[in-house]
Amino acid sequence: MAVFFIGCQEKDVGNRGELTMATYASMHNKSMVSDSLNIRHFISKLVETDTDSMPVDAHVRAYYREGRPFLWVDRPNLYPQMVDTLKEILYAMHSHGFKPEAFKADRIDDDLRHLDSLRFDTANYQIDRVLARLEYNLTKGYLRLVTGNRYGYFNPTKIFNHLYRDDFYVGKTVYRRVFDIPIEHPDSMFYERAYQSVGEGEGMLHFIEDSWPEEPFYGILRQQLDTVAAASSRNRILCNMERCRWRQLDNPREHQKRVVVNIPAYRVWAYDKDSVFTMKIVCGAKRTKTPLLTSRINRMEMNPLWIIPRSIIEKEIVHHIGDSAYFARNHYYIKNKQTGDTIPPQELNMAIIKSPNYTFAQERGAGNSLGRIIFRFPNDFAVYLHDTNSPSVFQRENRAVSHGCVRLERPFDMARFLLDDKNAKTLEKIRYSMRANLKNKESIDKEKMLSALPVEPAIPVFITYYTLFAGSDSTIHAYPDVYGYDAVISNYLKNYTE
Repeated sequence: MAVFFIGCQEKDVGNRGELTMATYASMHNKSMVSDSLNIRHFISKLVETDTDSMPVDAHVRAYYREGRPFLWVDRPNLYPQMVDTLKEILYAMHSHGFKPEAFKADRIDDDLRHLDSLRFDTANYQIDRVLARLEYNLTKGYLRLVTGNRYGYFNPTKIFNHLYRDDFYVGKTVYRRVFDIPIEHPDSMFYERAYQSVGEGEGMLHFIEDSWPEEPFYGILRQQLDTVAAASSRNRILCNMERCRWRQLDNPREHQKRVVVNIPAYRVWAYDKDSVFTMKIVCGAKRTKTPLLTSRINRMEMNPLWIIPRSIIEKEIVHHIGDSAYFARNHYYIKNKQTGDTIPPQELNMAIIKSPNYTFAQERGAGNSLGRIIFRFPNDFAVYLHDTNSPSVFQRENRAVSHGCVRLERPFDMARFLLDDKNAKTLEKIRYSMRANLKNKESIDKEKMLSALPVEPAIPVFITYYTLFAGSDSTIHAYPDVYGYDAVISNYLKNYTE
Protein backbone atom coordinates (compact mmCIF):
# COMPACT_ATOMS: atom_id res chain seq x y z
CA MET A 1 0.00 0.00 0.00
CA ALA A 2 1.44 3.37 -0.99
CA VAL A 3 1.15 6.08 1.62
CA PHE A 4 1.26 9.70 0.55
CA PHE A 5 2.83 11.89 3.23
CA ILE A 6 1.97 15.55 3.42
CA GLY A 7 4.63 18.00 4.54
CA CYS A 8 4.28 21.40 6.16
CA GLN A 9 5.32 24.76 4.79
CA GLU A 10 9.09 24.46 5.21
CA LYS A 11 10.91 24.43 1.88
CA ASP A 12 14.20 22.64 2.63
CA VAL A 13 13.28 18.96 2.45
CA GLY A 14 12.89 18.40 -1.25
CA ASN A 15 9.80 17.26 -3.11
CA ARG A 16 7.43 16.24 -0.32
CA GLY A 17 4.80 15.16 -2.82
CA GLU A 18 6.93 12.11 -3.75
CA LEU A 19 7.27 10.69 -0.22
CA THR A 20 5.61 7.26 -0.12
CA MET A 21 5.62 4.25 2.16
CA ALA A 22 8.12 2.69 -0.20
CA THR A 23 10.42 5.63 0.47
CA TYR A 24 10.37 4.91 4.18
CA ALA A 25 10.38 1.14 3.83
CA SER A 26 13.65 1.28 1.86
CA MET A 27 15.44 3.29 4.53
CA HIS A 28 18.01 1.55 6.70
CA ASN A 29 17.11 3.59 9.79
CA LYS A 30 14.47 1.50 11.58
CA SER A 31 12.95 4.60 13.17
CA MET A 32 11.84 5.65 9.67
CA VAL A 33 10.26 2.37 8.63
CA SER A 34 6.47 2.56 8.54
CA ASP A 35 3.82 -0.17 8.54
CA SER A 36 0.11 0.35 7.79
CA LEU A 37 -1.01 -2.30 10.29
CA ASN A 38 1.00 -0.58 12.97
CA ILE A 39 -0.62 2.75 12.04
CA ARG A 40 -4.02 1.14 12.50
CA HIS A 41 -2.93 -0.23 15.87
CA PHE A 42 -2.05 3.26 17.10
CA ILE A 43 -5.28 4.69 15.67
CA SER A 44 -7.17 2.07 17.68
CA LYS A 45 -5.37 3.28 20.80
CA LEU A 46 -6.41 6.85 20.00
CA VAL A 47 -10.02 5.74 19.61
CA GLU A 48 -9.94 3.93 22.96
CA THR A 49 -8.51 6.91 24.84
CA ASP A 50 -10.56 9.60 23.08
CA THR A 51 -12.96 11.01 25.69
CA ASP A 52 -14.09 14.04 23.67
CA SER A 53 -17.86 14.25 24.04
CA MET A 54 -19.01 16.37 21.11
CA PRO A 55 -21.41 14.45 18.79
CA VAL A 56 -19.06 14.78 15.83
CA ASP A 57 -16.30 13.04 17.82
CA ALA A 58 -18.43 9.91 18.08
CA HIS A 59 -18.58 9.77 14.27
CA VAL A 60 -14.78 10.01 14.03
CA ARG A 61 -14.36 7.15 16.52
CA ALA A 62 -16.94 5.05 14.69
CA TYR A 63 -15.20 5.60 11.35
CA TYR A 64 -11.88 4.21 12.54
CA ARG A 65 -13.38 1.59 14.84
CA GLU A 66 -15.00 0.08 11.74
CA GLY A 67 -11.59 -0.12 10.06
CA ARG A 68 -12.56 2.09 7.16
CA PRO A 69 -9.90 3.39 4.70
CA PHE A 70 -7.36 6.01 5.66
CA LEU A 71 -8.47 9.47 4.60
CA TRP A 72 -5.16 11.32 4.64
CA VAL A 73 -2.05 9.12 4.68
CA ASP A 74 -3.14 7.05 1.68
CA ARG A 75 -4.10 9.80 -0.74
CA PRO A 76 -1.59 10.09 -3.61
CA ASN A 77 -3.91 12.58 -5.33
CA LEU A 78 -3.77 15.03 -2.42
CA TYR A 79 -1.30 17.86 -2.83
CA PRO A 80 0.72 19.16 0.14
CA GLN A 81 -0.91 22.57 -0.11
CA MET A 82 -4.34 21.03 0.52
CA VAL A 83 -3.42 19.92 4.01
CA ASP A 84 -1.43 23.10 4.56
CA THR A 85 -4.52 25.11 3.60
CA LEU A 86 -6.71 23.06 5.92
CA LYS A 87 -4.27 23.66 8.76
CA GLU A 88 -4.33 27.40 8.07
CA ILE A 89 -8.14 27.38 8.11
CA LEU A 90 -8.14 25.58 11.46
CA TYR A 91 -5.76 28.18 12.86
CA ALA A 92 -7.95 30.95 11.39
CA MET A 93 -10.86 29.83 13.59
CA HIS A 94 -9.22 32.09 16.15
CA SER A 95 -10.79 35.04 14.31
CA HIS A 96 -14.20 33.43 14.82
CA GLY A 97 -13.68 33.31 18.58
CA PHE A 98 -12.62 29.66 18.70
CA LYS A 99 -9.31 28.26 19.88
CA PRO A 100 -7.40 26.40 17.12
CA GLU A 101 -6.51 23.69 19.66
CA ALA A 102 -10.18 22.64 19.60
CA PHE A 103 -9.57 21.64 15.97
CA LYS A 104 -6.26 19.92 16.78
CA ALA A 105 -4.36 22.54 14.77
CA ASP A 106 -1.29 22.59 17.07
CA ARG A 107 -1.09 18.79 17.25
CA ILE A 108 -1.39 18.53 13.45
CA ASP A 109 1.25 21.21 12.93
CA ASP A 110 3.69 19.56 15.32
CA ASP A 111 3.36 16.13 13.71
CA LEU A 112 3.62 17.56 10.20
CA ARG A 113 6.91 19.22 11.14
CA HIS A 114 8.33 15.97 12.47
CA LEU A 115 7.23 14.14 9.35
CA ASP A 116 8.57 16.87 7.09
CA SER A 117 12.02 16.98 8.74
CA LEU A 118 12.21 13.19 9.25
CA ARG A 119 12.63 13.68 13.01
CA PHE A 120 11.40 10.37 14.43
CA ASP A 121 12.31 8.35 17.50
CA THR A 122 11.20 5.15 19.19
CA ALA A 123 8.83 6.81 21.67
CA ASN A 124 6.15 9.48 21.18
CA TYR A 125 7.44 10.44 17.74
CA GLN A 126 7.77 6.96 16.35
CA ILE A 127 6.84 7.26 12.70
CA ASP A 128 3.70 5.13 12.93
CA ARG A 129 2.51 7.06 15.97
CA VAL A 130 3.01 10.31 14.06
CA LEU A 131 1.11 9.03 11.04
CA ALA A 132 -1.69 7.66 13.23
CA ARG A 133 -2.08 10.96 15.04
CA LEU A 134 -2.07 12.88 11.77
CA GLU A 135 -4.71 10.61 10.28
CA TYR A 136 -6.92 10.81 13.35
CA ASN A 137 -6.50 14.50 14.18
CA LEU A 138 -6.84 15.70 10.60
CA THR A 139 -10.15 13.87 10.39
CA LYS A 140 -11.33 15.20 13.75
CA GLY A 141 -10.29 18.80 13.03
CA TYR A 142 -11.78 18.72 9.55
CA LEU A 143 -15.05 17.12 10.63
CA ARG A 144 -15.46 19.46 13.60
CA LEU A 145 -14.92 22.39 11.27
CA VAL A 146 -17.34 21.50 8.47
CA THR A 147 -20.04 20.06 10.73
CA GLY A 148 -19.94 22.93 13.22
CA ASN A 149 -19.82 25.65 10.59
CA ARG A 150 -22.70 24.20 8.61
CA TYR A 151 -25.04 23.04 11.38
CA GLY A 152 -23.77 24.75 14.51
CA TYR A 153 -21.58 23.68 17.37
CA PHE A 154 -24.65 23.55 19.62
CA ASN A 155 -27.80 21.51 18.91
CA PRO A 156 -30.73 23.72 20.02
CA THR A 157 -33.38 21.12 19.19
CA LYS A 158 -31.85 18.58 21.54
CA ILE A 159 -30.43 20.76 24.30
CA PHE A 160 -33.11 23.44 24.70
CA ASN A 161 -35.84 20.81 24.73
CA HIS A 162 -34.16 18.94 27.60
CA LEU A 163 -33.62 21.89 29.93
CA TYR A 164 -36.90 22.22 31.80
CA ARG A 165 -38.88 19.46 33.41
CA ASP A 166 -42.64 19.78 33.16
CA ASP A 167 -44.01 19.44 36.70
CA PHE A 168 -47.49 18.92 35.26
CA TYR A 169 -46.59 15.23 34.95
CA VAL A 170 -46.22 13.50 38.31
CA GLY A 171 -43.92 10.49 38.45
CA LYS A 172 -42.63 11.03 34.90
CA THR A 173 -39.61 12.82 33.49
CA VAL A 174 -41.16 14.98 30.80
CA TYR A 175 -39.44 18.05 29.43
CA ARG A 176 -41.12 21.18 28.14
CA ARG A 177 -40.37 21.91 24.52
CA VAL A 178 -39.23 25.47 23.99
CA PHE A 179 -37.50 25.17 20.59
CA ASP A 180 -39.62 24.18 17.60
CA ILE A 181 -37.83 25.88 14.71
CA PRO A 182 -37.15 23.31 11.97
CA ILE A 183 -33.44 23.41 11.23
CA GLU A 184 -31.01 21.20 9.33
CA HIS A 185 -29.08 18.54 11.22
CA PRO A 186 -26.13 16.46 9.96
CA ASP A 187 -27.05 12.99 8.73
CA SER A 188 -25.11 9.99 7.48
CA MET A 189 -25.12 11.33 3.91
CA PHE A 190 -23.43 14.54 5.07
CA TYR A 191 -20.67 12.64 6.87
CA GLU A 192 -20.11 10.35 3.90
CA ARG A 193 -19.88 13.36 1.61
CA ALA A 194 -17.38 14.94 4.00
CA TYR A 195 -15.22 11.80 3.97
CA GLN A 196 -15.47 11.51 0.19
CA SER A 197 -14.47 15.12 -0.38
CA VAL A 198 -11.12 14.57 1.36
CA GLY A 199 -9.88 12.59 -1.62
CA GLU A 200 -11.06 15.16 -4.14
CA GLY A 201 -8.30 17.72 -3.66
CA GLU A 202 -9.90 21.04 -4.53
CA GLY A 203 -13.27 19.43 -3.83
CA MET A 204 -12.38 19.30 -0.15
CA LEU A 205 -11.75 23.04 -0.08
CA HIS A 206 -15.05 23.65 -1.87
CA PHE A 207 -16.79 21.47 0.71
CA ILE A 208 -15.24 23.57 3.49
CA GLU A 209 -16.28 26.78 1.74
CA ASP A 210 -19.87 25.53 1.36
CA SER A 211 -20.02 24.83 5.08
CA TRP A 212 -19.58 28.46 6.14
CA PRO A 213 -22.75 30.11 7.53
CA GLU A 214 -24.96 31.67 4.86
CA GLU A 215 -26.64 34.20 7.15
CA PRO A 216 -25.28 37.73 6.31
CA PHE A 217 -25.63 38.76 9.97
CA TYR A 218 -22.91 36.23 10.82
CA GLY A 219 -20.28 38.23 8.93
CA ILE A 220 -21.35 41.46 10.63
CA LEU A 221 -21.03 39.84 14.05
CA ARG A 222 -17.65 38.31 13.20
CA GLN A 223 -16.30 41.76 12.31
CA GLN A 224 -17.70 43.15 15.54
CA LEU A 225 -15.85 40.42 17.44
CA ASP A 226 -12.54 42.03 16.40
CA THR A 227 -13.46 45.26 18.14
CA VAL A 228 -14.58 43.85 21.50
CA ALA A 229 -12.38 42.84 24.42
CA ALA A 230 -14.77 42.42 27.37
CA ALA A 231 -15.57 38.75 28.02
CA SER A 232 -19.30 39.35 28.49
CA SER A 233 -19.58 41.24 25.20
CA ARG A 234 -17.60 38.59 23.33
CA ASN A 235 -19.80 35.85 24.75
CA ARG A 236 -22.90 37.67 23.57
CA ILE A 237 -21.45 37.98 20.06
CA LEU A 238 -20.37 34.33 19.99
CA CYS A 239 -23.82 33.13 21.07
CA ASN A 240 -25.51 35.09 18.30
CA MET A 241 -22.93 33.94 15.75
CA GLU A 242 -23.88 30.42 16.77
CA ARG A 243 -27.56 31.15 16.15
CA CYS A 244 -26.62 32.30 12.65
CA ARG A 245 -25.13 28.86 11.97
CA TRP A 246 -28.48 27.12 12.49
CA ARG A 247 -29.89 26.70 9.01
CA GLN A 248 -33.65 27.10 9.17
CA LEU A 249 -35.63 25.01 6.73
CA ASP A 250 -37.87 28.06 6.34
CA ASN A 251 -35.57 31.08 6.34
CA PRO A 252 -37.09 34.52 7.09
CA ARG A 253 -34.92 36.11 4.40
CA GLU A 254 -36.75 34.09 1.75
CA HIS A 255 -40.02 35.95 2.42
CA GLN A 256 -40.59 39.55 1.38
CA LYS A 257 -43.59 39.76 3.73
CA ARG A 258 -43.08 38.30 7.17
CA VAL A 259 -43.54 38.84 10.90
CA VAL A 260 -40.53 38.43 13.17
CA VAL A 261 -40.84 38.37 16.96
CA ASN A 262 -37.61 38.72 18.92
CA ILE A 263 -38.15 37.74 22.55
CA PRO A 264 -35.15 39.53 24.16
CA ALA A 265 -36.08 42.77 22.39
CA TYR A 266 -39.72 42.56 23.54
CA ARG A 267 -40.62 43.69 20.03
CA VAL A 268 -42.10 42.45 16.78
CA TRP A 269 -41.06 43.57 13.30
CA ALA A 270 -43.40 43.34 10.32
CA TYR A 271 -41.53 43.35 7.00
CA ASP A 272 -43.01 43.93 3.57
CA LYS A 273 -40.39 44.21 0.83
CA ASP A 274 -38.39 47.33 1.71
CA SER A 275 -40.75 48.63 4.39
CA VAL A 276 -40.94 47.62 8.04
CA PHE A 277 -42.76 48.69 11.16
CA THR A 278 -42.27 47.61 14.75
CA MET A 279 -44.14 47.59 18.05
CA LYS A 280 -43.70 46.43 21.62
CA ILE A 281 -44.75 42.96 22.72
CA VAL A 282 -45.32 41.02 25.92
CA CYS A 283 -43.96 37.47 25.96
CA GLY A 284 -44.06 34.46 28.25
CA ALA A 285 -42.67 34.64 31.76
CA LYS A 286 -39.63 32.56 32.70
CA ARG A 287 -41.86 29.77 34.07
CA THR A 288 -44.08 29.85 30.97
CA LYS A 289 -41.63 30.71 28.22
CA THR A 290 -42.86 31.61 24.76
CA PRO A 291 -41.59 28.79 22.52
CA LEU A 292 -39.34 29.60 19.59
CA LEU A 293 -41.11 28.49 16.43
CA THR A 294 -41.92 29.04 12.77
CA SER A 295 -45.43 29.04 11.34
CA ARG A 296 -47.92 30.94 9.12
CA ILE A 297 -50.56 33.38 10.32
CA ASN A 298 -53.66 32.08 8.56
CA ARG A 299 -56.59 33.46 10.54
CA MET A 300 -57.67 36.38 12.71
CA GLU A 301 -60.59 36.40 15.10
CA MET A 302 -62.35 39.35 16.68
CA ASN A 303 -63.56 39.10 20.26
CA PRO A 304 -62.05 35.63 20.72
CA LEU A 305 -63.15 33.15 23.34
CA TRP A 306 -60.29 32.09 25.59
CA ILE A 307 -60.31 28.38 26.29
CA ILE A 308 -58.13 28.17 29.37
CA PRO A 309 -55.26 25.64 29.00
CA ARG A 310 -55.09 22.65 31.35
CA SER A 311 -51.78 23.87 32.77
CA ILE A 312 -53.39 27.11 33.97
CA ILE A 313 -56.42 25.26 35.33
CA GLU A 314 -54.28 22.91 37.43
CA LYS A 315 -51.70 25.48 38.51
CA GLU A 316 -53.83 28.59 39.10
CA ILE A 317 -57.59 28.03 39.02
CA VAL A 318 -57.28 25.05 41.35
CA HIS A 319 -56.45 27.48 44.18
CA HIS A 320 -59.84 29.23 43.77
CA ILE A 321 -62.20 26.33 44.32
CA GLY A 322 -65.26 27.76 46.06
CA ASP A 323 -64.34 31.37 45.24
CA SER A 324 -67.29 32.56 43.13
CA ALA A 325 -66.03 36.15 43.25
CA TYR A 326 -62.82 35.08 41.49
CA PHE A 327 -64.79 33.58 38.61
CA ALA A 328 -67.06 36.62 38.37
CA ARG A 329 -64.14 39.05 38.49
CA ASN A 330 -62.31 37.27 35.66
CA HIS A 331 -65.46 36.42 33.65
CA TYR A 332 -64.61 32.71 33.78
CA TYR A 333 -67.17 29.96 33.36
CA ILE A 334 -67.20 26.15 33.35
CA LYS A 335 -69.09 24.04 30.84
CA ASN A 336 -69.77 20.33 30.64
CA LYS A 337 -68.59 19.24 27.17
CA GLN A 338 -71.04 16.35 26.98
CA THR A 339 -74.25 18.13 28.05
CA GLY A 340 -73.37 21.72 27.24
CA ASP A 341 -74.51 22.77 30.72
CA THR A 342 -72.78 25.60 32.53
CA ILE A 343 -71.52 24.59 35.99
CA PRO A 344 -71.92 27.12 38.82
CA PRO A 345 -68.50 28.03 40.30
CA GLN A 346 -69.63 27.00 43.77
CA GLU A 347 -69.99 23.41 42.51
CA LEU A 348 -66.37 23.28 41.36
CA ASN A 349 -64.30 20.50 42.95
CA MET A 350 -61.08 18.58 42.30
CA ALA A 351 -62.88 15.94 40.26
CA ILE A 352 -64.02 18.61 37.80
CA ILE A 353 -60.55 20.22 37.80
CA LYS A 354 -58.96 16.88 36.84
CA SER A 355 -61.63 15.77 34.37
CA PRO A 356 -61.12 16.35 30.63
CA ASN A 357 -64.91 16.51 30.23
CA TYR A 358 -65.11 20.12 31.34
CA THR A 359 -64.13 23.30 29.53
CA PHE A 360 -62.92 26.36 31.43
CA ALA A 361 -63.29 29.54 29.40
CA GLN A 362 -63.39 33.33 29.62
CA GLU A 363 -66.20 35.39 28.15
CA ARG A 364 -65.64 37.30 24.92
CA GLY A 365 -65.19 41.04 24.70
CA ALA A 366 -63.82 43.65 27.07
CA GLY A 367 -61.89 42.06 29.92
CA ASN A 368 -60.93 38.96 27.96
CA SER A 369 -57.24 38.08 28.38
CA LEU A 370 -56.86 37.72 24.60
CA GLY A 371 -58.21 41.24 24.10
CA ARG A 372 -60.40 42.03 21.12
CA ILE A 373 -58.43 40.34 18.34
CA ILE A 374 -56.17 37.32 17.97
CA PHE A 375 -53.92 36.21 15.10
CA ARG A 376 -53.79 32.43 14.88
CA PHE A 377 -51.20 30.16 13.32
CA PRO A 378 -50.69 26.37 13.52
CA ASN A 379 -48.43 25.28 16.39
CA ASP A 380 -48.25 22.62 19.10
CA PHE A 381 -48.25 25.05 22.02
CA ALA A 382 -51.56 26.95 21.65
CA VAL A 383 -49.68 30.25 21.55
CA TYR A 384 -50.62 33.13 19.28
CA LEU A 385 -50.24 36.86 18.72
CA HIS A 386 -53.10 38.80 20.28
CA ASP A 387 -54.45 41.95 21.89
CA THR A 388 -54.55 42.40 25.67
CA ASN A 389 -56.98 43.73 28.26
CA SER A 390 -54.03 45.24 30.20
CA PRO A 391 -52.36 47.79 27.89
CA SER A 392 -50.45 49.35 30.79
CA VAL A 393 -48.09 46.36 30.76
CA PHE A 394 -46.36 47.83 27.69
CA GLN A 395 -44.95 50.58 29.89
CA ARG A 396 -42.87 48.04 31.79
CA GLU A 397 -39.22 47.42 31.02
CA ASN A 398 -39.52 43.70 31.78
CA ARG A 399 -42.41 42.43 29.69
CA ALA A 400 -41.93 38.67 30.14
CA VAL A 401 -45.17 38.14 32.05
CA SER A 402 -47.61 36.12 29.90
CA HIS A 403 -48.53 32.45 29.96
CA GLY A 404 -46.70 31.99 26.66
CA CYS A 405 -48.66 33.93 24.05
CA VAL A 406 -47.33 37.14 22.50
CA ARG A 407 -49.38 40.25 23.27
CA LEU A 408 -49.24 43.12 20.77
CA GLU A 409 -49.07 46.80 21.61
CA ARG A 410 -50.97 47.85 18.44
CA PRO A 411 -52.97 44.84 17.23
CA PHE A 412 -55.06 46.81 14.74
CA ASP A 413 -51.87 47.87 12.95
CA MET A 414 -50.95 44.19 12.69
CA ALA A 415 -54.35 43.46 11.13
CA ARG A 416 -53.78 46.27 8.64
CA PHE A 417 -50.35 44.84 7.78
CA LEU A 418 -51.65 41.31 7.27
CA LEU A 419 -54.59 42.35 5.07
CA ASP A 420 -53.02 45.35 3.28
CA ASP A 421 -54.46 48.87 3.27
CA LYS A 422 -56.54 48.11 0.17
CA ASN A 423 -59.02 46.19 2.35
CA ALA A 424 -60.47 49.45 3.70
CA LYS A 425 -64.00 48.14 4.28
CA THR A 426 -62.77 45.02 5.96
CA LEU A 427 -60.44 47.02 8.18
CA GLU A 428 -63.27 49.29 9.22
CA LYS A 429 -65.33 46.25 10.21
CA ILE A 430 -62.39 44.95 12.23
CA ARG A 431 -62.07 48.31 13.98
CA TYR A 432 -65.82 48.39 14.74
CA SER A 433 -65.80 44.80 16.03
CA MET A 434 -62.89 45.54 18.34
CA ARG A 435 -64.81 48.44 19.92
CA ALA A 436 -68.33 47.00 20.06
CA ASN A 437 -69.98 46.56 23.44
CA LEU A 438 -70.89 42.90 23.39
CA LYS A 439 -72.94 43.16 26.56
CA ASN A 440 -75.32 45.60 24.92
CA LYS A 441 -76.40 43.56 21.94
CA GLU A 442 -79.08 46.05 20.91
CA SER A 443 -76.42 48.66 20.21
CA ILE A 444 -74.50 46.45 17.80
CA ASP A 445 -74.78 46.92 14.04
CA LYS A 446 -74.59 43.34 12.84
CA GLU A 447 -73.71 44.45 9.30
CA LYS A 448 -70.47 45.95 10.61
CA MET A 449 -69.51 43.06 12.86
CA LEU A 450 -66.91 40.45 11.98
CA SER A 451 -66.17 37.36 14.02
CA ALA A 452 -63.27 35.96 11.99
CA LEU A 453 -61.62 36.01 8.59
CA PRO A 454 -58.80 34.13 6.91
CA VAL A 455 -55.42 35.65 6.17
CA GLU A 456 -54.78 34.83 2.51
CA PRO A 457 -52.11 34.16 1.64
CA ALA A 458 -50.92 33.07 5.06
CA ILE A 459 -48.05 35.25 6.33
CA PRO A 460 -44.89 33.62 7.75
CA VAL A 461 -44.28 34.29 11.44
CA PHE A 462 -40.95 33.64 13.16
CA ILE A 463 -40.61 33.72 16.94
CA THR A 464 -36.87 34.07 17.51
CA TYR A 465 -34.35 34.76 20.23
CA TYR A 466 -31.42 37.10 19.44
CA THR A 467 -29.68 39.13 22.13
CA LEU A 468 -27.97 41.09 19.35
CA PHE A 469 -30.42 42.14 16.66
CA ALA A 470 -30.59 44.62 13.79
CA GLY A 471 -34.15 45.81 13.43
CA SER A 472 -35.76 48.38 11.17
CA ASP A 473 -32.86 50.86 11.33
CA SER A 474 -30.17 48.19 10.61
CA THR A 475 -28.35 49.26 13.78
CA ILE A 476 -27.27 46.39 16.02
CA HIS A 477 -28.88 46.62 19.44
CA ALA A 478 -28.03 44.52 22.50
CA TYR A 479 -30.83 43.02 24.56
CA PRO A 480 -30.96 41.18 27.90
CA ASP A 481 -30.80 37.38 28.01
CA VAL A 482 -34.44 37.12 29.15
CA TYR A 483 -34.64 33.32 29.37
CA GLY A 484 -30.95 32.62 30.02
CA TYR A 485 -30.43 30.94 26.64
CA ASP A 486 -27.14 32.77 26.00
CA ALA A 487 -25.77 31.28 29.20
CA VAL A 488 -26.71 27.78 28.03
CA ILE A 489 -25.11 28.24 24.61
CA SER A 490 -21.99 29.84 26.07
CA ASN A 491 -21.52 26.92 28.44
CA TYR A 492 -21.57 24.42 25.57
CA LEU A 493 -19.30 26.54 23.38
CA LYS A 494 -16.61 26.39 26.05
CA ASN A 495 -15.39 23.25 24.26
CA TYR A 496 -14.30 25.56 21.44
CA THR A 497 -13.99 29.09 22.76
CA GLU A 498 -11.01 30.77 24.34
